[in-house]
Amino acid sequence: MSAIQVESPLTLPTELLYLILDQLDTNDILFSFRNVCTQFRAIADNYNRYKINFNDAMPKNIIRRIRRSIRLENILSLNFSSNRSMSNKIKLFFPLVGTDQLMCLRSLNLCGLIERDLNVIMHHITTISTLTSLSLTENYRKPMSADTIAALSSIIAIQGLRSLVLHVDISTMNAIVWPDQCTIRQLIMRVCTHKQLHQILRHSPNLQTIVLINCNMTEISEVAFSDSYIELNSLTLDSDGMSIDQIESLLSLLPSLLYLKLTSYNASLKYLRRFSQWEQLIRHKLPLLKEFKFYIHNEECDQAIIENIESIIGAFRTPFWLENKRWFVTLRYIYDDLHSNIILYSSKDSCTNLSDHSCLDKISYVISTTINHNAAQTNTLWSARLNLAKMMTAVPFNEHERLIYHNLYKITQLTLDITDKWPLGSLEHLLTLINLSQLTEIHLFISKTHVLWTNPIHTLLEQAFNVHTFGISYADDLTPRIMDISSMVSRHVDHLIVQTKNIDCISAVLDYFDHLSSVTFVNLHNYPRSWTKIIEQVNKQRKKCSLTHDDKFLQVLFDKDLSELSKIKRSHKRIKLSHYQQNP
Repeated sequence: MSAIQVESPLTLPTELLYLILDQLDTNDILFSFRNVCTQFRAIADNYNRYKINFNDAMPKNIIRRIRRSIRLENILSLNFSSNRSMSNKIKLFFPLVGTDQLMCLRSLNLCGLIERDLNVIMHHITTISTLTSLSLTENYRKPMSADTIAALSSIIAIQGLRSLVLHVDISTMNAIVWPDQCTIRQLIMRVCTHKQLHQILRHSPNLQTIVLINCNMTEISEVAFSDSYIELNSLTLDSDGMSIDQIESLLSLLPSLLYLKLTSYNASLKYLRRFSQWEQLIRHKLPLLKEFKFYIHNEECDQAIIENIESIIGAFRTPFWLENKRWFVTLRYIYDDLHSNIILYSSKDSCTNLSDHSCLDKISYVISTTINHNAAQTNTLWSARLNLAKMMTAVPFNEHERLIYHNLYKITQLTLDITDKWPLGSLEHLLTLINLSQLTEIHLFISKTHVLWTNPIHTLLEQAFNVHTFGISYADDLTPRIMDISSMVSRHVDHLIVQTKNIDCISAVLDYFDHLSSVTFVNLHNYPRSWTKIIEQVNKQRKKCSLTHDDKFLQVLFDKDLSELSKIKRSHKRIKLSHYQQNP
């Protein structure tokens, strides 16, 4: 066999070498690549996409070497990051720099600098016409001076500036003089009032994307927003400082939105109820909206909400949400000894996403909208996650807890957290709360011990005769024993999910459960290379199977006839696996 000839890097086109240099640190280019040979030195000297990062750890001698080695017109990006004085380092770079020499500078990032350093840098940048991106994170120890804010206003007024990130306080925002014809297209702000937003929108005809991280719009007025702004097509809004009325008023003036992301971590019950009626608002005020993401958290649950919790999500089961827009919604209810919480959020698909911290709670259940593609109807999926030990401490229930547990009768997917051994009497009590005939999935998360009482679980699975998916996961790195699994799994289970990276366990599972349609192995610790040996083992043991995998999951679908295999694959798309990697 002839040896494969490898081209020398010296023969590569300059454009390709530039793409390689784009992935390297400036120090690597100057002090390694540049010193290889004369040709590489010439390439490094002419490379015009340098990104230089100044921080507290950068020695002064490195700054001097950079100044000697790089022509200033070849600098594309400057990043300054510090929470203490960098004056001496800045003086090594800027006093010799004329703004006409930074003719290729596109991006400037200033993070946490003290007032004096910030002022020096920004005054050197105010006349650079090539700047397209500015990111400023203010040092909040002292307010900005009028001179520094004037320099900032001048940079914002640069014709050609496209992206602006302002992590500054409200006093700085109030003091900025916004130019009449601002050219920015993307704006990210940490704080903003309704007056400031109005001013920005009115003076930014090219603005297409706004991200508002913390709004203070408690005094929003109809007069301030008298005009609609048709240029804006993307809005990300953290609405903790806004009422639902103010949000609706704002959105009604943005009819061209294509993307909307809405977040509220302290929503009122009024907010929650009104939000569930947003179909009409979107139809009439946001007719072009294509992507809608939201996360709404409420801590004011009362008995009426708990008793009629399904009615909240019922408004999202219309053809508008499920068929026209294909926006799926999940409602999660979490209850512990102190708080009741409702979280309503947009789902990427029709799968249920169980809470990553729900094993700390007495009860957590989830409702998700979905669509049945095989029939002209829509369904609601109910899932619950219970900590058995904490559930038993709640017996006998008070009236409030009876309402909480009432909705368990509707669930189809059950997850049990077992923090020690199986609590005595918990199975009998569980049977009074859950309609076993409705269950289709059961998952076990065992957290503290490798010793497991298998008889109650086997009894549970035997009585839940419609369960076709069973999963078992240990929080530690122990491997489930094959005898434990075999003594629990009923013959009507078709899909088995096991957390393990142990090849012997995987081999035993594949040998023992020959009646299964599929097995999914979960690897919590993200060792993608470990799947190579496992795939080899699977192929040796099972000649007829289909394999799919990523960094954390390996699915083995055992071949049957084509129609049956297609059915299995469709079914597996609905099985949510991500909560295994979230399990504490």
